[in-house]
Amino acid sequence: MSINKAAEHFKVPRSTLGDKVHGKNPLQKTPKTSLLPSEETKIVAWVQESARRGLGVQQEQLRSQVQSILSAEKQTTPFKEKKPSSMWFYRFLKRHPEISMRKTQDLSVLWAQVSESRIRAWFAGAEEACRLQGIEIKDLDPGRIFNCDETGFPFNPSNTHVLAAKANKKIYELTGDSRQQITLLSLAVAVQLETY
Repeated sequence: MSINKAAEHFKVPRSTLGDKVHGKNPLQKTPKTSLLPSEETKIVAWVQESARRGLGVQQEQLRSQVQSILSAEKQTTPFKEKKPSSMWFYRFLKRHPEISMRKTQDLSVLWAQVSESRIRAWFAGAEEACRLQGIEIKDLDPGRIFNCDETGFPFNPSNTHVLAAKANKKIYELTGDSRQQITLLSLAVAVQLETY
């Protein structure tokens, strides 16, 4: 195929194709990556799974993990002590657009274990306990049904930036129960009360 026909077919300027063919603007080779594509794919999968479990991978952790992989392989690398630089990290993110740095939201281990099936099981157990006492839930006076909720506002939120899949809307980080917080306790009743 001639340069003119190729330019017309692919909608590329003829001069651009001519320059490439005649070597005026040769293709630039990208630097060779230190990890194999299969190794990078495994690292991306590890990052995504860690974020899904609430254990997001920080930049330093990723670089240390790559360092341990390179040390085990005993291959020569351009890195000092086989640990990738920050620039390598940002190039890694460009090569894998499916992950990015994200800010986490703290999630208590206890809250992470909450699920619909556990909540339904709790209510079934509560209904059974009432029935054993001779109380039917459906017969209860709504004025005697209360709901109380407690929310804590920590003094030192520790949101960090971690790697995660771009598709995830929220990234959580599991945390221990913190004792340094202000607690708000709200209460609701199942009937409308008179306003005062």
